[in-house]
Amino acid sequence: MKTLTWLPCALAVVALAVLTPVANAADADGANPAKVAAACIAKARLTADHCIAHNHVTADRTVATINVLLGQGKVKAARAAAKAGIEVIVRRSGAHLQEIGTSCRRCAAWLETHGAPQLARRVMATCEAQQERIRDSRNRTARRIRAALPSNSVD
Repeated sequence: MKTLTWLPCALAVVALAVLTPVANAADADGANPAKVAAACIAKARLTADHCIAHNHVTADRTVATINVLLGQGKVKAARAAAKAGIEVIVRRSGAHLQEIGTSCRRCAAWLETHGAPQLARRVMATCEAQQERIRDSRNRTARRIRAALPSNSVD
């Protein structure tokens, strides 16, 4: 699938986009903990939104492919397309979950060391909520792909 070719590049861009504002906010002279927390939260939300949107696009394209293949009587190929689409979604979701976790832990640690434990807790709570959104998206889109297959062809 073409998605597999550009996925590593896209993940690198997302990682850079997530870490750069946090690093810039935290490294600035006289960094304001509230601004650092806001940047961390905004990036976690943006990362989750990006992942969820791409999961939906992948599911839409995969279901369309499955429908074409089933219309041609190619059940085995449809099953393979479903498996590939789900793998892309699982891999992308995992990478984004990890990225949010890493950047949020880094941000929370910075906030703790700069005397803002409440902001650190707020950041972590928000990040956990964003991670849950990604997990929900991963599960919903995978179910949608599986549902496109005939019941006797699901592994």
